[in-house]
Amino acid sequence: MKISPILKELAGLWRGKLYVVGGAVRDAILGVPTADVDLASPLTADEVRALLEGTRFRTEPHSLKLGTLGIYADGEKFEYTAFRTDSYDMRGAHSPSAVSFGRTLEEDALRRDFTVNALYYDIEEDKTVDVTGGREDIARKLIRTVRAPEAVIAEDALRIMRMVRFAASYGFEIDPGVMECARAMSGNLKNVAPERIREEFERILSADAVCGIAGAQRRGLELLTECGAIDHIVPELKEGIGVEQNKRWHRFDVYGHILSTVEHAPRRIRLAALFHDIAKPVLKRETGVTAGHAERGAEIAARRLSALRYPKAEIGEVKELVAAHMFDLKCNESEEALRLFVQEHVGIIDKLCELKDADWAGGGTREGTNPSADRIRALLPVMRAEGVAFAVKELKITGADLTGIEPARRSVALYELMKRTA
Repeated sequence: MKISPILKELAGLWRGKLYVVGGAVRDAILGVPTADVDLASPLTADEVRALLEGTRFRTEPHSLKLGTLGIYADGEKFEYTAFRTDSYDMRGAHSPSAVSFGRTLEEDALRRDFTVNALYYDIEEDKTVDVTGGREDIARKLIRTVRAPEAVIAEDALRIMRMVRFAASYGFEIDPGVMECARAMSGNLKNVAPERIREEFERILSADAVCGIAGAQRRGLELLTECGAIDHIVPELKEGIGVEQNKRWHRFDVYGHILSTVEHAPRRIRLAALFHDIAKPVLKRETGVTAGHAERGAEIAARRLSALRYPKAEIGEVKELVAAHMFDLKCNESEEALRLFVQEHVGIIDKLCELKDADWAGGGTREGTNPSADRIRALLPVMRAEGVAFAVKELKITGADLTGIEPARRSVALYELMKRTA
């Protein structure tokens, strides 16, 4: 494993052996770049702070309870954790209820989640230490727990999300026994902080970026559905299974179309792609048709993303994209209507065109770009060249100029004037 001169210097100062552990070792074996380097040894966090005092290595405690601290030098950062064993209350909450600092690598390895993450690199001896069979599982492309899956998954339900992320990102299969336990215990995700679930979900939606595996994000969603974790993120997704659509435009059922749209979508609009048709099943069940699914889908998106503690600005953008994605579907809107639409949604218009294109490709029956998006892309530079105002502040007048209008109504008047420039 290739390590930096700074890390070699740190290992030279260490009392006893210092190990690189976890993802950095796994990724080195796979030949995948990694930004995070985690370290471990028998020394407690306090012992490490005392050891490095007076050296050029700066330490910063992260969690004294968990024995973690950051180590910094020359712009490099390492996350250090003392060897330990963990105890959980078995409700599936992410954090251990108690920890005990140990002295052996074997104890530390067995507290981890999956064998592919329980690998240690001995810096001094330049060799990988594997006590759980992680190297063999990497070669087999298999996600397997370090102990009985019933215990590992029961301890921390977030491991279900991590299981999916690793399988999707690296193109690995999941051990059948592990998947069975994940399915049985997915309900424990209710005990995990929403922010933690959101972080893992975001990484699953970006799974294709890790190893360049096309469609990895789609497989991640499929695995979330298979193991039941999707019930704690977007339960409406699985309702699309078996909901057929017009074969002229859609090769897949609603579920398959949403997955295909996410697969074709650039990373920045994948949440909108996930929710764009999410309301079709419930509307079809309630009314027999899917008219109004864009507006209803925007409401569902806001509710689900709020529950996962997404930032308000991001929720607002996803809502706007989902609600607007059906506009000019048949390319029969008047130019006036199209101009007003572009003016109103200019802040998200590029992303909306991307969503329309992904929706078009996700149907599985057509090639190229969405004609509706093409109309918008052609019109926008024309409107800019004409000097169309896309915000009230771009007008050449202000409220102070509207002396004949009551002050309370001037902002409305300015907005109406802006619309006339379109």
